[in-house]
Amino acid sequence: MKRSMVVAATLAFFFAGIDTAQAAPRSIGIHVSFGAFYRPLAAYGRWIEVESGYVVWQPVRVRPGWRPYMEGRWVWTDYGWYWVSSEPFGWAVFHYGRWYYDDFYGWVWMPDDVWGPAWVEWRYNDSYIGWAPLTPYASFHIAFGIRFTRAWIAPSDYWCFVDYHRFGQVTRYRDYTTEDHSRRLIGTTRSGAGYEIDRNRVVNRGVERTYIEQRSGGRIERTEIRAGTTARGERIVRGSDRQSVVETFRPSASDFERSESPRSITRGERRLNLDMDKVERPQRSTQSMELPRRQDQPGRQPVVRSENRQKSGTTATPQRSAPRVAPKSAPSGSRKLPERAAPSTPSRKKSSGDGTRRHN
Repeated sequence: MKRSMVVAATLAFFFAGIDTAQAAPRSIGIHVSFGAFYRPLAAYGRWIEVESGYVVWQPVRVRPGWRPYMEGRWVWTDYGWYWVSSEPFGWAVFHYGRWYYDDFYGWVWMPDDVWGPAWVEWRYNDSYIGWAPLTPYASFHIAFGIRFTRAWIAPSDYWCFVDYHRFGQVTRYRDYTTEDHSRRLIGTTRSGAGYEIDRNRVVNRGVERTYIEQRSGGRIERTEIRAGTTARGERIVRGSDRQSVVETFRPSASDFERSESPRSITRGERRLNLDMDKVERPQRSTQSMELPRRQDQPGRQPVVRSENRQKSGTTATPQRSAPRVAPKSAPSGSRKLPERAAPSTPSRKKSSGDGTRRHN
C-alpha cells in the first residue's frame, strides 16, 4: 500500500512538472528565415508557438481597442499608399506579414518576408475612407499578386474609417469612427484598388490620390522612400529639395537568410482559430521583392487582381462561402480589389472552428 502511494505521488509530481514547463517561456530549435524580426520585436511583444514549428508575434502594452494600422499616417509614394507608423515596431509588422484577431490571443502577427508599403484592403464612399489589415488567407506571389485561399469577410472591428479631411494626417484613436459607425459604413462603401507589380516591386494603389484630393479639398504631395537606414524604425524628414522623405529600415537578404531561433518562446495554450491548411507559408526564393531608389516615372504593369474575382458583369448574392459581389462604380481611373459582401453585426465571442469569421 505504501509503495503504491509513493509511486502515485512520484507520477503526480512528474506530470505537474510537465504542465509547468509547457506554460513557461522556453528556448526551442525552430530555424526559419525570420531572424531579422525575432530580437527587435521581442522588446515589444512575445513570440508564441501556436503549432509545432510555427510561431506568431503578439504585441503587448497596447491600449484596449488597439488594432493594426491605427497609429500613424498615410503618405503617397512611388509605391502607392505607404503607412508611416508611430509605433516602434511598425517598420516590421506593417510592411511584412499578415494580421489576425484570435478570440483567445487577440491580435497576432504572422511573419513573412515580402516587403510592401502596407498590406491592407480599402473601402470608401464620398465621405469616408477606410482600411483593414489583410488576413493570413491573403497570399501574395509575384506571378499572380494577391489571392485569397479561403472566403473571408473582414469584421467591422478590423476597419479604420476616417473622413477625408483626416486622411494623410497623423491619426489617433479619437479620429476614427466608432465600431457601430464602421459597421454601417461597410455596407455603404465600395472596395478600393488592389496591388500592382511595378518594376519588381509591390505598389499599393488603394483609392486614387486625385479622388481623395477632391473630397478633402487639399493637395497630397509625393513622398520619397529612402531605405537602408541603420536604426530599426521609420520617420519622415525633409530632403535637400524640401521634399518629404520617409527613412525606413529594411532588413538585408542576409538578415532573412540567417537561421535564428527566438531566445524564448511561449508555447501556446491552444491553436489559432485559423485553417492553417489555407495559410500559405512564404518561400523566399520566389517571393523576395526589391525596394529600389526613387524612380521619377515608374512604368506600370497590369493590375494584379485576386484569382477569386468574379467575371465582369456578373451579379452574386452575398454568401458566407462566396462573399464577393460584382464591383460598384468607382471614380475614373481607379482599380479595385474584389468587392466584399457587407457583414452583419460581428461578434468576437462566436467563431467557427475552421477559422472563418462568423457574424450574428
